Amino acid sequence: MKNIYEYKTPEFLQGQSAAEIHSRMLASFPGDIDTSEGQFLWDFTMPTAIEKAEMIEFQLNEAIKEMFPFYASGHWLDLHGANRGIVRKEAVAAQGAVTITGTAGTIIPAQTSLFTSATGDRAAIEFLTDTAAVIDTTGTVTIPITAAIAGISGNVAAETILLTGNMIAGIAAVNNQAATHGGIEEEDDEALRARIIAYDQNQGVSFVGSMADYKRWALEVDGVGSVTVIPPTDDTGKIQLLLVDSKGDLADSDLCTAVYNHIMSPDQPEQRLAPINALLEVKAPAALYLNIVGTVVKDDSLTVTQVKEIFSGLLREIYPLAAESGVLKYSQVVGLFLQIPGESDYKDVKINGNMVNIVIGDNQYPVTGQVVIRQ
Repeated sequence: MKNIYEYKTPEFLQGQSAAEIHSRMLASFPGDIDTSEGQFLWDFTMPTAIEKAEMIEFQLNEAIKEMFPFYASGHWLDLHGANRGIVRKEAVAAQGAVTITGTAGTIIPAQTSLFTSATGDRAAIEFLTDTAAVIDTTGTVTIPITAAIAGISGNVAAETILLTGNMIAGIAAVNNQAATHGGIEEEDDEALRARIIAYDQNQGVSFVGSMADYKRWALEVDGVGSVTVIPPTDDTGKIQLLLVDSKGDLADSDLCTAVYNHIMSPDQPEQRLAPINALLEVKAPAALYLNIVGTVVKDDSLTVTQVKEIFSGLLREIYPLAAESGVLKYSQVVGLFLQIPGESDYKDVKINGNMVNIVIGDNQYPVTGQVVIRQ
């Protein structure tokens, strides 16, 4: 199928290389003037040809690209979205809680800085306490915290936030007993472009509660990665939305609530997107766990642990399309091994103990369980 979205240099900008421009410039001079390479005229005109070629071949083409959402990027893509009422999703800061141990009565101000330890080439991650608190008579207090910088960097493991940046007398120890979570990167150009194009392609389609409407509405919420719309299966008329977050994980309750509130607007009915009397349930799909075992043939450029990490990341990338199509193909899974640097072959790869395609139900989403890589 012809790719109509592939950018092609307009005909009026073709034939504009530095050599072609320079050749035309030299041809315009009288024949009795020496225009050979190395002579004054050749050297004098070549820089102009180079500059003109750069302007035409690069700058003008880039300017044309920014005029269309198919090729625009950054700020210019944001402007295309703004024309349609579509805003790039902002990064979300990770949240969690930290337990501070110390002298009873010690006051911990709001916005107190806490840090993970710097390890290797990774800098310390800063968190800030959400509220003021006082260490009670037990010698401890648990305080909600938020990462100082939004994004996935704030998703840290349990027992890694151990330092305080504020010199507060009475604090003996700091520790997060559970991992922080919810940190999400700012929406990238490709995800924003997909929403803009989908909006344009849906012009003329009903905006009063079609399946496409519910999917578009859900994707407008920060942190939503993919949505499955399940139409009513009984006489209640209830529509179900199954959410996966932008990291490829099953949506948590906070994200589901945010999507429900965005569409149904229970506190401000006049801003409700869904039709009157529509019923909506928003939840995560049921997890379809995939346990994968296999043997790879590789060189020594990567460790087995590194191969496992890369493979697991590639798996997450194919899950959305697999869930949409209703099947995770065995050939797709094993083919991922060949995308890993240094791998030359694989054998005996089994998914949940078999070498078959995995059928994904309407209310299911694939989740990576145990991955065992041998060599």
